[in-house]
Amino acid sequence: MLCMATSTTELTYLTISQTYTMAGSTDSNTEAGIIPRSITKLFQQLKQKSLHYDVAVKSYFVELYCNKLIDLFAPSSKHSAADDHLANEKKLDIKLDATRMVYVKNAVMKTAEDAADLISFWAEGESTKRHSASTNMNDASSRSHSVLSIIVEVKSKTTGTVSTGKLSLIDLAGSEKVNKSGVTGVGLQEAKNINTSLSCLSDVIAALSNGNKHIPYRNNKLTQLMQDSLGGNAKTLMFVNISPADSNSEESVMSLHYGSRAKMIKNNAKKNEESSEVGRLKNLVEGLRSELAASREDGAGEGKEVVVKNNVARPEEEVNVNAVVPG
Repeated sequence: MLCMATSTTELTYLTISQTYTMAGSTDSNTEAGIIPRSITKLFQQLKQKSLHYDVAVKSYFVELYCNKLIDLFAPSSKHSAADDHLANEKKLDIKLDATRMVYVKNAVMKTAEDAADLISFWAEGESTKRHSASTNMNDASSRSHSVLSIIVEVKSKTTGTVSTGKLSLIDLAGSEKVNKSGVTGVGLQEAKNINTSLSCLSDVIAALSNGNKHIPYRNNKLTQLMQDSLGGNAKTLMFVNISPADSNSEESVMSLHYGSRAKMIKNNAKKNEESSEVGRLKNLVEGLRSELAASREDGAGEGKEVVVKNNVARPEEEVNVNAVVPG
């Protein structure tokens, strides 16, 4: 199943599919998957804007494996399914910024100068670090969901207006019937977590398509990661892959249900841009906050009292003593 969506910004796409649809073959341009094709097209469009805009592109790449977030851009050796190599790595947390855009705290953010850079970053993480295993259904079955998020910032050279976009390319592991895949032990736990997360995603899609006030994003890390690509300021386009085999009819019907529900989601996507004046005022506010914090620390260290005047902390001797407040 493959899906594309725009969310919280000028440009954000979500893509969901079987891994080959997403990755394709790295040995042939004609068999390239959605991810390398999307990255190439993105940089082609950005190049056309370079005369009038300054452009910055950065990205993070994570997988959700057995309900654990793993940074696929983090420097580490190739893991095995039974080896938790993340013991000494920083905990990854899913957060929302001021514009309601999802980001992963502590995830490695890589800057790309061109399409080749970003494709190389992604391919390394996909081929050497992502969890996969052989089952009765697939010689190289994805045992995790992966999320490649690309953040694009475009600043006008004439007006200073900044537009921010996010392109999310998401490869979901397929739902799994254990009696068909034949997995046991670790593989069984992987299948349970995959199926649970997909069930939660189905609940979110149903809630959005029905127009419910409460959307259960927080029921699973997968739906939290996809929050800004499914609801709110997002456009969603989904491609559904189904099997022609009678033995897989139940899975095909389930995939079609996902597609039909997603088609009913109604969002009001709009460009996320900020004028140079708004940016200047935000920087001014941050500067004043930093100055205030520093002044309070200095006042506390020297045993002096500090007062806030015109949003700036000043020593006691510079202001009317009647207005002094404890530091």
